[in-house]
Amino acid sequence: FLTSLLAIAAAWCWFGIIRRIFGAQIAFCSALLFFFCPPVIYYTSRGLFPNVPFVSLLIIGTFFLLLRPIALSLEKWRWVNDAAGMAAFGGAFLIRPNEFVWVGLAGLGIISVYFRVISKYRLALWAALGLGMVAFFYWYNRALYDHPLGTYISSESFPVRHWYSVFFPFGFDPTLILHTGYWYGLRLMWWLAPAYLGLALFFARLRPTPDIPREQKVYAATTVGVGLWLLLYYGSAYDPAMYTHMIGVSYVRYWLPVFILLTPYLPMFFLWLKERLAGRVWLGTALLYGIVIIALGGNLAFRGRDGLSPQIRNLREAREVREWVLANTPPSAIVVSDTEDKFIWPAREVMVKFFHPAIGRAMREFLDAGRPVYYLGPSLSEADGERASAHVRHFGAALREGKTFGAHTLYALERAVE
Repeated sequence: FLTSLLAIAAAWCWFGIIRRIFGAQIAFCSALLFFFCPPVIYYTSRGLFPNVPFVSLLIIGTFFLLLRPIALSLEKWRWVNDAAGMAAFGGAFLIRPNEFVWVGLAGLGIISVYFRVISKYRLALWAALGLGMVAFFYWYNRALYDHPLGTYISSESFPVRHWYSVFFPFGFDPTLILHTGYWYGLRLMWWLAPAYLGLALFFARLRPTPDIPREQKVYAATTVGVGLWLLLYYGSAYDPAMYTHMIGVSYVRYWLPVFILLTPYLPMFFLWLKERLAGRVWLGTALLYGIVIIALGGNLAFRGRDGLSPQIRNLREAREVREWVLANTPPSAIVVSDTEDKFIWPAREVMVKFFHPAIGRAMREFLDAGRPVYYLGPSLSEADGERASAHVRHFGAALREGKTFGAHTLYALERAVE
């Protein structure tokens, strides 16, 4: 419910931002594309995916900082806009703190361009509010996880192997980048192809048209910079479902900021096309493309292999698995799962990445402390069962086959007999 409200507010704010930069005509089309963007529809409807709230809060925060819509009679009270904008950024930071490397770099780049026209008072206010946001994050994580960076840095899931691992924890894999970029940045999001062309046409106009507004140049540079960063950052991450090429695969939601940033360039491409086609031909082409976007985009979001309609069935099955697990485990149980963690959390404490060494050590420590530990997942084949048994045996534990429910099996772990 809250995600839907944030998405609606963000679409309205997106119209205001794009109108300020490109004009009302492109802004109206961009807002419509925001509303009908398949990833926005899909991840607004799915639970426990924070990507739409994150992007929505970034847009809302930018709207308040850029347009300062709260027009108070006294100039000294205009800081309310800055406070509202930074509060929205703070909410986005709490939702996905790892994204603020590229958000911070993009913000610093934009500020550097407009440094001379932004009042020092506003810059100081933004800095103070930003530091307050970081302090709250520090306190929040320490209170919740007993560590100021407990959700990310203290995890052993992303060891720092190289100097660039701080910025690119998944490494750099050109093959993966090309595959994911092609499938999830272009082929699955084929309707954005004219937007890529529109962006290319914009850069092609820079030299022969030197009077292009600076705001549009900064926006284009930001789009390219953010797009390249997220392509390298998440394109190198291996997702076990990457070869399924479905909307529910992680790359689609991770690249949502890029898809939204590209929306102005799709109508820009059609305006370029308008100058080269007869009026009725152009109008028919634009209307046909709009209908195709809505129809096939809706099919992708709702009726694809991983669409919302199949997800309804999956949620029913997940509810049955959840009820079955809760009925067969004590409240103090620790459940390890690779893909079913969202089924049962927070009713049970959950750990993910069964085969990770840190999880193996944690499982043994919980067993030594007298906590019951289980592994929940799809029923293991004979070969996978031997691999899982060898893994837990390395940490002084044994895997005992438990109860099977449909395609899932709940395996109990116990201390190995020495």
